[in-house]
Parts: sequence; structure tokens; C-alpha cells
Amino acid sequence: MQSALPVFDRYPPRKTIYDYFHQALRNSQNTLRDVPRELVSDNDGNCVAFEVSEEAGRIREVRFKCTTCFTLVALCEHIVELACGMTISKAREIDREFLLELHPEVPPQLADRASLASQAFRAALQKVTVNLNKGEPL
Repeated sequence: MQSALPVFDRYPPRKTIYDYFHQALRNSQNTLRDVPRELVSDNDGNCVAFEVSEEAGRIREVRFKCTTCFTLVALCEHIVELACGMTISKAREIDREFLLELHPEVPPQLADRASLASQAFRAALQKVTVNLNKGEPL
């Protein structure tokens, strides 16, 4: 049976949600200071926003800000780790199913956090794409 994981330039790390949460705590200086307009939220009061910078067609840096849901923070941190260095088109393949396949330890009642994280990341990618198409500096 073939995996649903997209083929990336490098193998995805095999860390758990717990590992990514603690990594996010260590990297907290890399979070966004201001909340961008592309804030995505759910009915439970969770929200997340990403900011993506691009250079030569590849993602140079990714930052995020989100509520303190352990799972959401960890998934956002994993997106940051995966996306840096990817092309924008390849990064669009990071979606709910991909994140949940990487993290089978996420309980079903928290699986919507993967949707929230991937939707916010795609909104940030869309903003970068729009800016590139207009020829505006990022």
C-alpha cells in the first residue's frame, strides 16, 4: 500500500506532538509579535496565523502565532520545520491528512487542530503567492 505522504526533498522527522510542543517553547522567540489578518479560528476558540517569507521560489522562513492548545502549537511547529526550504507549490501539500498521518498519536477529538493549522498555513502561502504575482516585495 502506497503512503498518502507527499514526497518531499527530505524525509519528515519522526518526532511526536510532545516533542514539537517543547520545540515550540524553545523557539518562542520566532513567533509572530503581531497577529496578521489571515487569522484562522474554529468554534472552540482556537486560532492560528502564519507568516511566510519567500526567496528565489522557496520558503525562507515561517512564523506562527496561535492559542495555547498543546496539539495546535505542536502541529504549527512541525509545519514550520517541514516548510522551510520547500517550494511554495510543494508546501501546499501539507494538509490535514498529511499532518495526521505524521502524528497518529493525535486523538480523534483533536484532529480538527490539523485542519486549523493547515488552513492557516495555506492562507499565508496564498498571501505570498498574491504578492509574488503582483511583483511586490515580501
